[in-house]
Amino acid sequence: MVGATSTPTSEDAASQAAELAKALGARLHVVSVVTQRDTTQIHGGGESWVHTSRDEAQQRMSTLRVALGDGFELTTGLVEGSDPAKALCSDAERLGADLIVVGSVRTQGSGRVLGSVATDVIRRAPCSVLVAKTA
Repeated sequence: MVGATSTPTSEDAASQAAELAKALGARLHVVSVVTQRDTTQIHGGGESWVHTSRDEAQQRMSTLRVALGDGFELTTGLVEGSDPAKALCSDAERLGADLIVVGSVRTQGSGRVLGSVATDVIRRAPCSVLVAKTA
């Protein structure tokens, strides 16, 4: 499995996970962590809409599904949580994942001291973790 956000480094990690899945004939589960509190109200023309992080994540999953291409089994999902690492690890455990792929953002320099999603996933993961070089 691989976690996906709207960042280029996350998309790079997903692409690397897809290449690995294709090479191994494995299934890849792409998950995005969303929070309930991320909502935006949009007003215009006498109407209003509510845009949520869930809406954004669903659009991201659709775009990523196309970008990753064919040649392997791909599933996507959304997980609610305020802590991305904890949510990824919980979903990996629920799915019985063999491997979690994460990007290397903030795993060097001050990010190592302050923490990063990758570092937190490594600490909590119920399976092996591959940190893809994305920075």
